[in-house]
Amino acid sequence: MALQAAISNGFDHLYYFGKEPLDEEMISLAERYLVFCFLKKASVTTFDELRYEMYHNHTLKLDLEKLPPTSITIRTHILRAYFQAYLWYHSPFQQSIEMNPEEYGYHVEDEILVPTIETVEKLPENFPKPCNCGKCARKNVCPCRVKNILCCKFCKCGSGEHCKNI
Repeated sequence: MALQAAISNGFDHLYYFGKEPLDEEMISLAERYLVFCFLKKASVTTFDELRYEMYHNHTLKLDLEKLPPTSITIRTHILRAYFQAYLWYHSPFQQSIEMNPEEYGYHVEDEILVPTIETVEKLPENFPKPCNCGKCARKNVCPCRVKNILCCKFCKCGSGEHCKNI
């Protein structure tokens, strides 16, 4: 119920989204609200946690393209949404609004204002394909055993640091 209360407070706090100055608490509550729209689970409050939850409990195949964005990328979207909401809310009441869009998820490229796209590597370049063998018992089948490395949290066996491959 703690998350429900936080989300309820988030609705209240989001009511002021674009009206009041942006702070870290407002960004955090906006992220919590968006996570809640995806998955109404009390223990998940950030997009990074949501990605982990969606990967481990809601998908059968490893398809990183279908995972929700990371907390870093959603933050940039929240900044842009705040910037736009602020402009819409304040434009009828002010002659000029002095906000730097580059502080809210935009950058100038060839004299044009464009959205900044945050990119984070999904997996390191040298990361082996996670195993799908379940128990890693067969040396010639398990890609982790073949490369003589420990299984990771993305492997089907879920061994991670308790892996017996090495």
